[in-house]
Amino acid sequence: MTNDHFSGVLQIFVKNRQEGKVKTRLASVIGNDEALKVYEQLLSVLKYNLKDQPLPMHIYYSDFKEEDDLWGNNPVEYIIQQGENLGERMKNAMSAGNNQYDFVILIGSDCPEIHTADIKTCIDLLKKNDVVIGPSVDGGYYLIACKGYFPELFKDISWSTTTVFEETAEKVKQSGLSLGVLPEKRDLDEFTDYQYFKENRIL
Repeated sequence: MTNDHFSGVLQIFVKNRQEGKVKTRLASVIGNDEALKVYEQLLSVLKYNLKDQPLPMHIYYSDFKEEDDLWGNNPVEYIIQQGENLGERMKNAMSAGNNQYDFVILIGSDCPEIHTADIKTCIDLLKKNDVVIGPSVDGGYYLIACKGYFPELFKDISWSTTTVFEETAEKVKQSGLSLGVLPEKRDLDEFTDYQYFKENRIL
């Protein structure tokens, strides 16, 4: 819960920690074993960065629940992602969240630059906008938040390409919804991203 009875939830999409199934683009350079270690580092950084964020959390796993997974002091629910592709899985999570709360903030686990301050800024933006997006350097986004259920934002998007943010923003506009945009941040997908985060002591 936040102030003024404006209730929301933070949904986090994570992959189960299995060698060969996480950070596959990075693994092609540093190997599956090291890529798994990097992913575990990402999760640790994200948990630390979000330990003071104000919302209840729904942790959405790719394959199975890891109920011993600790995410700070907030109420936590563990859920398995449902859907054939990323868009469907996000749409279904948004639908479930919007049935319970006034707004839903959805993030992945690839961006170690997300902090509690970003979640609070997003909540403030949602008081004035229907949708908030945090664009990533690679053309995708690291956060999407909706004050209502807008399934059209997750359909017919070229996922994992450089146009995801642009296409989604255009759908927001076409739907007559208002859009707030957070500062751009960087996801960790490629080896160059890994080098960047190592050099900047983020990982």
